Amino acid sequence: MKGTTVVYPVNPGGNGLSPLLDIYRKAYRSTKLDLFAVCKTAEQHINFLMKMALTKVSLLPFSLILDKWRFEVFRGDITPDNYNNRWWQLRSVMLN
Repeated sequence: MKGTTVVYPVNPGGNGLSPLLDIYRKAYRSTKLDLFAVCKTAEQHINFLMKMALTKVSLLPFSLILDKWRFEVFRGDITPDNYNNRWWQLRSVMLN
């Protein structure tokens, strides 16, 4: 496989891999490194992408709770006196 380019299928409509690849490309463009020059093998590409996915996926439960809480605040469903109580209610339901 030496000298071959690894191409990942990316759905332009959006899928789980697409944002990771964009981050991957931007990170290496900002350091002026070529995307495929950094990882020499397909295994290195997969390992890098898996590490990024695990980093991003671990934030999903927190992000979901935060967005739900924020939407309730903006709609006026929660009064300022109950901000903290509602946050912990959502957290206990979602993460336990």
